[in-house]
Amino acid sequence: MNTLVDFITHTKGLEYLIAIAFLISFIIFWQMLHRQGVRFWVTILPIVALVLVFGILGLRINSQRPSEGVAVGESPFLTTSVLAEWYGPASFDHSSHPDHQGDCGLCHHYSQGRIPSCSECHGKPFDAAELKMPGLTHAYHLRCIGCHMENQAGPTNCVECHTQAEIPPLSAVHPLTGVTNCLSCHGENGIPGVTRVPADHLQATNGVCQLCHKPRVEAKDFAGLPHTLAGREGCLMCHGAGIAGASKVLENHTGRTNETCTLCHKPL
Repeated sequence: MNTLVDFITHTKGLEYLIAIAFLISFIIFWQMLHRQGVRFWVTILPIVALVLVFGILGLRINSQRPSEGVAVGESPFLTTSVLAEWYGPASFDHSSHPDHQGDCGLCHHYSQGRIPSCSECHGKPFDAAELKMPGLTHAYHLRCIGCHMENQAGPTNCVECHTQAEIPPLSAVHPLTGVTNCLSCHGENGIPGVTRVPADHLQATNGVCQLCHKPRVEAKDFAGLPHTLAGREGCLMCHGAGIAGASKVLENHTGRTNETCTLCHKPL
């Protein structure tokens, strides 16, 4: 970055332009003040104050962004995921990873001779159409958790990295015993009326889902079945219309299968 234009282009931040405009305006104001006297100063003061406010706000916005790329060894700890809505920030021990693996390019790929900030490429939110360029949070999770699971070392649970106090209560409204595929019901082509999994959760597995989502109820809290399930391939054949005195299925249960019904309703 040899020029001011290079600096602005690298940072890609409107707040830097605001800060520069503030500095230029202040210099011009200082020159005009000494030429025009106190009366001009009283007239122009509100304008200068307004520019000052926008300059400070711009710098505050930039200070809340993920840190820019730094040389290896310049900072042993980098704060990651500072924009997470549900979890507290996670501290990443930067010094131990490149030294241990011996290759910075494992994480800082496509660097072309320098070490860029992760947010330079992964700054956008998750986009299902751009799976090769995931958002910042998803990129961290893929790299960190994937490597930890592959090498059987390091944390793989959310609360091992993120402060638990910031995690909101997340619960499942049905028992999770016997559930083999959450996306069969909660995926894009799942059961109508069932809560859809967020777009940035689509690559998660059952084991990952259940790290945060705990059963709010047990099977015993639901109505039991007064018959066995053998030979009954479709619960709605009887319970859809209430045939032979069978309890009619609730409206929000329409379209569900035997597998989903029996997650909650067990034979007595």
